[in-house]
Amino acid sequence: MVSFSVRWSRVVFLAGMFLFAASPIEARAAVQPGLIKGSGPVIFYLASNERRYAFPNEQTFRTWYQDFSRVRTVSDAELARYTYGGNVTYRPGTRLLKRVGDSKIYTVGRGGMLRWITSPTLARSYYGSNWLRLVDELPEPRVADYVFGEPIRATRDAAPAMERVQTPTIEQNRRVSVSVPSLPVSPAAPVAPSGPVSSRVSPPIVTPPSVVTTPRASVVPVIWPGQVRTNPAPVVTTPVSPVTTGGVNPFVSGVDLSLYPGALRAIPVTTEAALRNALQTARPGDVIAVSGSYALTSALAIEARGTVDRPIYLVARGGRSSARFTVSGDRGLLINNARYVVVDGILINRTGGHIIEIQGQSSYITLKNLTLSDAGTDGDVISIHQASYVTVENSDLARPGRRSDTTDNGWQELIDIVDASQVVIRRNWMHDFGNTAGSIRGGSEYVRIEQNFIDGQRAGSVDPVWSIGGWTDGSVLTRPIAYEAVETLFEGNVVAHGISGGLALMGANNTTIQRNLFLNTNEVLVQARAGNGSEQRTEDVRLVNNRFVDTRSRMPNVCEVQAHELRTVVVSGNRYWNNGVGIPAESDCGFVPSAESDARTENLGISDNIPVSYEAAMVVVGRT
Repeated sequence: MVSFSVRWSRVVFLAGMFLFAASPIEARAAVQPGLIKGSGPVIFYLASNERRYAFPNEQTFRTWYQDFSRVRTVSDAELARYTYGGNVTYRPGTRLLKRVGDSKIYTVGRGGMLRWITSPTLARSYYGSNWLRLVDELPEPRVADYVFGEPIRATRDAAPAMERVQTPTIEQNRRVSVSVPSLPVSPAAPVAPSGPVSSRVSPPIVTPPSVVTTPRASVVPVIWPGQVRTNPAPVVTTPVSPVTTGGVNPFVSGVDLSLYPGALRAIPVTTEAALRNALQTARPGDVIAVSGSYALTSALAIEARGTVDRPIYLVARGGRSSARFTVSGDRGLLINNARYVVVDGILINRTGGHIIEIQGQSSYITLKNLTLSDAGTDGDVISIHQASYVTVENSDLARPGRRSDTTDNGWQELIDIVDASQVVIRRNWMHDFGNTAGSIRGGSEYVRIEQNFIDGQRAGSVDPVWSIGGWTDGSVLTRPIAYEAVETLFEGNVVAHGISGGLALMGANNTTIQRNLFLNTNEVLVQARAGNGSEQRTEDVRLVNNRFVDTRSRMPNVCEVQAHELRTVVVSGNRYWNNGVGIPAESDCGFVPSAESDARTENLGISDNIPVSYEAAMVVVGRT
């Protein structure tokens, strides 16, 4: 075997993204895919799309290659010409991963998808009796390189060996558009890593053409769900050449990159053509800054992938709502198979369907400071479907679309979460909705609904303000029908003036409902209802430290079971006020509100205020 000339102890792989500003593109022959490195110790896979993908550690490298004999050393100038495309993930079907501090064992699928193997028997059936020897620990900083898929509960749910055969190259694993034959990897069976792996980060020494270091105090770190970035890297600016469309220069100056952590390049746009081009060609660190009003006939599409330290931004250049869109097509903004994207400050109203749809295994998507209203027929304001690590915050959401079939539940939702995981909905003003403000449907897990003001359910609504669990059919799943929503946290919200109840639990397992204010809401406040799963039950519910207030002296029943089974309910620390009238004693959820410990009858200092703006709504939330 021919050994690589640098000993492994000196080859330290990339743990994050390095700061390389791309040089102007020169005419040159198509690249030959393969392994490259510069003067530094980091090894990259150079793909046919002229992007370089870094190996974060030796374990990852050895799932693709047996040795370093194919590594080619290039100049730092050449290395800098290739856009950084992210980190390489484990080859599918070779080894297993376990997160630090987590006992779950994951198989690795195509595109870096982690799927929890729910039993040792399944692991043995896929990887043999020595499967435990194939388990590597996944460091927390590297979790961001992967996405989470559905748990594997039966042998038929996955085929790791087949996935390994179907992904012989890194390009096929990342679905790179290949114009040149890829360098095949060694067809070795799963192997154990040899020797210790250094955790030291040692970037190559490369001088970018222009580096502007923003004072650390003025930079807010990029923080994604489950991650903390305490040391933001310097901001690198790359000059943008003017590009004209129809005689108009869509690229203008004046974007402050220091406002956007991890930004590398500002792309201000003022025309639809320039905007679509910027979205289509976006690369990590781009800030696409939009201004003006646009009437579009089709959706804006984002399929780009940023990185954990270099997200891609789509922002309103002049501040909140300074970029305004109406879209006559069936969607306003479609985010599909994208990663590390931030949408900030834009306004979209009047669309032909969903206003924003996030789908296609997208992950690490942040929507913030948005104003979204008036979805079209069968359209949600925000639809989150089979995506992970999504955050919606500080936004004004109103008026979902009517359903084409109005015989039952005639309106869509403000937020519809379907078969998604690690979703955070916080500090939003949700108002003027026709039926249910939001739903967390079966198949979803680890969803947090926190510090939102939810008000303004329309007359004629037949469902509670928010629902957790319920039927998700096979047409939108990669597995049989799902009914349960698992590990939901509903905390610190104001649910006001509900026409048909507060919360519906429709297969809500391991759910916490705490520190919320339910204000002047009709019908049952918490309902276990419409169980349409095979077992038709909700279990492991904590209803603690909430405030139930009715200033009209007509508080409804606090909790009721309707055609559903409710198991293991913990109730404590809730407070009630019914304007001096006795609290309804009826409850079939296993507790009596009027007899609960810490039940009180004094005015809690809450009036029947109806906010008129996002800011006013957040003031009320802050007082709960």
